[in-house]
Amino acid sequence: MLSELNTNLKLLAALYVIFSLANGLLAVVMPPYLLHLGFTGAEAGLLLAVMNLAMIAGMVPFSYVADLKGRKPLAIAAFALALPAGLALYSANKAAVFAAYLLNGLANSMAVVSLNPLVADSAGRREVMEKAFTALQVLSLVSSSAGMLVAAAYPSLGAADRVSAYRSMILYAYLGLLAGLVPLLGVREEYRPGPRNGLRLSFSKVSLELALLAALTGLGAGIGVWNSGYYFSKKFGVEAFELGIRGVAENALLAAATLLAPLASRRLGTLGAVVAFQLASVPLLAATALSPSFVYAAAFFTARSMLMNAANPLLSALQMSLVEEGERARLSMLLTLAFQLPGSIGSAIGGYLMDVQIDLPIYLTSAVYAVQTALLYTLLKPHLAQSKAS
Repeated sequence: MLSELNTNLKLLAALYVIFSLANGLLAVVMPPYLLHLGFTGAEAGLLLAVMNLAMIAGMVPFSYVADLKGRKPLAIAAFALALPAGLALYSANKAAVFAAYLLNGLANSMAVVSLNPLVADSAGRREVMEKAFTALQVLSLVSSSAGMLVAAAYPSLGAADRVSAYRSMILYAYLGLLAGLVPLLGVREEYRPGPRNGLRLSFSKVSLELALLAALTGLGAGIGVWNSGYYFSKKFGVEAFELGIRGVAENALLAAATLLAPLASRRLGTLGAVVAFQLASVPLLAATALSPSFVYAAAFFTARSMLMNAANPLLSALQMSLVEEGERARLSMLLTLAFQLPGSIGSAIGGYLMDVQIDLPIYLTSAVYAVQTALLYTLLKPHLAQSKAS
């Protein structure tokens, strides 16, 4: 598949490998690192809130910059922020860690509005885009799993001080992100900015309904999913090794389930398949909180993540098919903002609830997801019936 891609896309594939490898490592290392530094559940939740609010604040203006000035300069700026962010995390100072999460949020907002357009601009034709995005998703899952395995193994290789081992891994990860500038600088900017003809900010009814559904999903994720690493570390005393193995297992199962999701769509229809996957994931999330050991909790939570996220490509296709072509870019921005803002609030709520009773965030997220799934079917079924009739 990679051999069919042009030079630009191969360079971007190398960038995605570096990005996913580093983020897989950080996903495993950061929860126990924060716990060893003395962060409470409320503080861990606040960190995620700071990062996501910074991402939200930057996304709209940065999207205009990407359209006005091109995508590549913004992508370069995103990866350049890895140096100060990595050094701040390495310092192990609480105030510096908050600053690092703020920088990460800004970098994420730059990456969101620049990387996918860079891929699309480089691909050109839709069939090439499909091959490119498929290849990038597979590479991202494999690279993320490799990063998780490295993070799981490193602290056990004779390091007497786990905090020192975690700090080293964080530094390596951020230096790796900085190295992502090498393939990025070789990417040729295909996009040619033109004069703006005014900004259209209106949204159709179905876009607003999709945004409501995204907001509920984001709220639930913030309350009980984004803090899952910290939750497992605090409740069961697990470290990077256990978290890494669980993450690798989740990626492997998710890749397989994603390939099977279109089969379910052909049998149940796109909306029916999405609802079935999400509905099946809710009791598994609740079972996570009821589990007596990490092994059971990890098994239930991994199965839940597999089912919930395997439906994402189907949901994305459904979302894009329900709006006019001229509204799809605005819908993408609206859905991202609708997901991230409630997620940021939810992560702060979940952190505080975790300090009150460790399992409360998981139960509350289960309830939110159940409501969201019911609304998903209720709100979107009439639109699908209308589109079939027309």
